[in-house]
Amino acid sequence: MFNRWLCLLLILYPVFGAAWQTTVVRREQKVVKVDIDDDETFSPRLENPAFQKDGPLVFLDEAHGNSHFNKAFAKLIAADGFQVVSSVDELTFERLANARVLVIMNAGMYMPRKWHEAPSPLFIDREAAAIRDWIAVGGSLLFASGSVKEEAGQMLLERIGVQFYDTYIVDRELTTPPSPSSSPCRGLRFSRAKNTLGDHKILNGRSELERLDSVCLDGIQAIRKAPDNAVTLIHYTEKALLIPRDAFLERRLSDEAKQLGANGKTETAVATSPLTTNSPVPKSPVAMAFTLGKGRVVVIGTGSAISAVTLKRDPPDGAAPIVQKVGLAEADNEKFTLNVMHWLAGLLD
Repeated sequence: MFNRWLCLLLILYPVFGAAWQTTVVRREQKVVKVDIDDDETFSPRLENPAFQKDGPLVFLDEAHGNSHFNKAFAKLIAADGFQVVSSVDELTFERLANARVLVIMNAGMYMPRKWHEAPSPLFIDREAAAIRDWIAVGGSLLFASGSVKEEAGQMLLERIGVQFYDTYIVDRELTTPPSPSSSPCRGLRFSRAKNTLGDHKILNGRSELERLDSVCLDGIQAIRKAPDNAVTLIHYTEKALLIPRDAFLERRLSDEAKQLGANGKTETAVATSPLTTNSPVPKSPVAMAFTLGKGRVVVIGTGSAISAVTLKRDPPDGAAPIVQKVGLAEADNEKFTLNVMHWLAGLLD
């Protein structure tokens, strides 16, 4: 089970890593190549736009290693009547004054190898301060986590009182096979049936048609800390476990020791330390909403729900490539994205 889950992590976390990225996953001595790209065929399913014309102005940040995997999001909210402008410069209070909503998704996922080896903060202090001050006077921020490196959003998140876990969480209650009637979901399905959705206008929408039943998420960073007034939108179950980073090293060393034993060699057994022991983190938040001064903030521990990508896998046996479309088309992800934007724009009051 652990091997299957670890393999899943290796596949999921690089999903938002490059414009056309090739990920090689090794499992049981087999090599699987995964090509990842924007889903150019994504088509919004909404019938009645929330804004007929002159909708709220949205700044879509592309200046912090996140210039890819946002096309479907932009297409969706534009179809809903929002005016979308790409922002490729430093975010200042003066520039933000023109926008109603700032969207920062997948920060740090499209950075050179040098940065990943020695990361530095992507948001400088004056930029983070400007964003916080803009929110306080009435702006709205959607921050959807990208890179697991804390430097990807550290300066900004500290300013708004948010902190992510720097490691992974596993929740076997969410990995059980879906019922035959469930819509496809490649990652983890958070649902009303599993009691992993909170109570908020974002989840209920303006009508029964906008009400969410489930959301499908990949590559998740759980939220460790948030302001006292934050409301949880999505969370893990009571049985969620935090997997320390050192646990992966221990598992690798243990596997290598077993392989040596299988080859007739002896090796000292790998001992378990407190640093590699799983810790219970019941109901850890994945997405939260809160107000800050006169403004609003939504933080999501992944950009997968509001993105749309295609995964093309080449099986090692030479069979035909397997193509999957994940993100906005899964579960109620599209409804979730629109409801988040409606709340941030003041439409859900």
